[in-house]
Amino acid sequence: AGLVASSLHTSFFGNIVAGYLEKMEDAGFRVLLSYSRDSAERAAAAFAEMVRRGAEGVAFIGNPAVFRSAPPIPVAATHRAACRHKISCVTVDHALGGRLAGEHLLQLGRRRIALVGACRGQAPCVGR
Repeated sequence: AGLVASSLHTSFFGNIVAGYLEKMEDAGFRVLLSYSRDSAERAAAAFAEMVRRGAEGVAFIGNPAVFRSAPPIPVAATHRAACRHKISCVTVDHALGGRLAGEHLLQLGRRRIALVGACRGQAPCVGR
């Protein structure tokens, strides 16, 4: 199995990597891990190397925008763009999550609510 992570600098990505490694290793798989540094070229090279080494499937954490055609092995990704490439994708509904969090805080009687983060213009924050 393979895992290509576009970032390792946040707890979000780190937790996904740790969980993936734990589950795959517990299931008896050896995992090839690559850090693409948000580079499509690095991700494509890592994927090609994993296929060459016999990976039975590869997960992408981040944008897997490396596919121009169907991949030769199963692929899953955690980025909305993956859905356009007709590969398995797991995404977050940021708008729904934000609404549910806001409704919960309102039910608790809170009236001054803020989203704190350094993510101006990024899709997750815009949706929330």
